[in-house]
Amino acid sequence: MLASLNHPNIAAIYGLEEADGIRALVLELVEGETLAERLTRGPVPVTDALTIARQIADALGAAHEKRIVHRDLKPANVKIRPDGAVKVLDFGLAKAGGDDPTPDSQVSTMAGTRAGIILGTMAYMSPEQARGQSVDKRTDIWAFGSVLFEMLTGRTAFARDTASDTIAGILEREPDWTALPGSSSARIRDLLRRCLQKDPSQRLHDIADARIDIEGEGDPTDRQPSIAVLPFANMSADPDNEYFSDGLAEEVINLLAHIPGLKVIARTSAFAFKDKHEDIRRIAGVLDVTNILQGSVRKAGNRIRVTAQLIAAGDGSHLWSDRYDRELADVFAIQDEIAEAIAKALQVTLADKPAAPLSMMYVAGVQPAHEAVPLARVHAQKALELDPSLLEAHALLGLLAAMYDYDWTEADRRFRLAFARDPVPPLFVRIERANFFLAHVGRGREAVEEMERALAEDPLNVPETT
Repeated sequence: MLASLNHPNIAAIYGLEEADGIRALVLELVEGETLAERLTRGPVPVTDALTIARQIADALGAAHEKRIVHRDLKPANVKIRPDGAVKVLDFGLAKAGGDDPTPDSQVSTMAGTRAGIILGTMAYMSPEQARGQSVDKRTDIWAFGSVLFEMLTGRTAFARDTASDTIAGILEREPDWTALPGSSSARIRDLLRRCLQKDPSQRLHDIADARIDIEGEGDPTDRQPSIAVLPFANMSADPDNEYFSDGLAEEVINLLAHIPGLKVIARTSAFAFKDKHEDIRRIAGVLDVTNILQGSVRKAGNRIRVTAQLIAAGDGSHLWSDRYDRELADVFAIQDEIAEAIAKALQVTLADKPAAPLSMMYVAGVQPAHEAVPLARVHAQKALELDPSLLEAHALLGLLAAMYDYDWTEADRRFRLAFARDPVPPLFVRIERANFFLAHVGRGREAVEEMERALAEDPLNVPETT
C-alpha cells in the first residue's frame, strides 16, 4: 500500500527490506534541508511558508485518496530541496485504511515510552491521537495546521518543557494566535483555526480545502501593503493638548488614505488601541495590517516636536523614523511631511490631488426627505465638479438613485464609478453599496462579500459590525 504512493511531493518508497530480524523501508534519497533545520533560523516568510504548505497539502491529499494517514507529520519529516520542491518523508507510522476506527494506542504508547520522541512527535499529535483514540485523515490535518503555525511564528503551537504539559496544551489550550505575523491574512488565520479545532467533527474536513484556501491567497508577494496609524501619544504636561495629538494622527490617516494601492485602517479601529500598551505584533494581528505607524507629540509654548516611526508588523523592526521640530503655525506642513515620508518608505506615492469637500446627506435626519434629497444631490454634484473621481460623491448619488428613485441602473452605474478608484472607504462606499443596492437587487452573496471586506478593512468599527 505505501509503495503505491507515487507523488512529486512524497519521497518515493521502493520497498521493505529485512536483515537480522530488523525491518526497514527503502526510501528515496532527497537532498536539501528539513523544515526543522530551516526553522532553527526563525520563522519562514509568509510567501515561502504558504508555498511549502501547499506542497505538504498536495502530499497529504495524495495519501488520503489512497486511505493512508501519515500520523507523524512534523517539520523533521518535511524536506525542502534546493530547487524549492517539498518532499514529505517517513511514512513509517502511516496507517492504511484511514477510516478504520481501530484505536491508535500503539502510537501513543510508543511516544510515551521513548522520551527522546515525546516533544519531537507529540507536539504535533491531534487530541484524539494523544489520547490513543481512533484516528483518520483529520489527524493529519491537525498536524498540518501545527506545522503551518510553526512556520509562520517560529514557535510550536503546543510543545512545552515536559510531556505532560505538552499533552495539556494539546487537549486544553489554544495556540498563541497573537504570535502570527501581521502580514498573514484573515483567510490563513481562519484556516489555522479550523485545522486546530480540538473536536475532530469541527475540524477542517479535507486537506484539499486547505489547498484551496492557500491558492486563494494568490501570490503573497503581490499582497496589498497596509498600515494602521495609532493615536499619537501626548508627551506634554498639559492633558488638554490631547486634541492636538489625536488630530495629527487623524490627518495622517486622511492623507495616507489617498495613496493608491495602500490599505489604511480607518480611525475607528486604529483609535481602539488608544492608551493601551500592547505588543505591536498583536495590534497588527487584530487589524490585519503589515505596518504600524506610531508617534508622539511634545508641545512647549508655540513649538511642537513630532516623532513618528514606521514598524514592520511581522517582526516589530523599524522601517523608518523621523523627528519634526516646527512652529505650531506650521502644523499642516508637518502632517504632509510625515505622510509623504511614510509613503516613500512603503514605495508608493501620494495621490496628486486631495479629496474635495463633500456634504453628506445626514441633513436627512433633521429635514424631510423631499427637502434633504435635492440638497444632497446638489452637494454631491458640486463635489464632483471639484473632483470628478471623488468616490464618496458617486456612492451618495448611487444611494439616492436606489433608495429614492428606485433607478437600479443608475445606482449600479454610480457605485461602479465609486469603485473605480482605490482605496474604497469601507463605511461610506462598501457598506452603502451592500445595504442599499446589492441587497435590494437579489445579489445577496456580493452584499455579504462587501460587508466582509469592509469589516476586514475597519474591523473594530461598531456601525459595521452590528
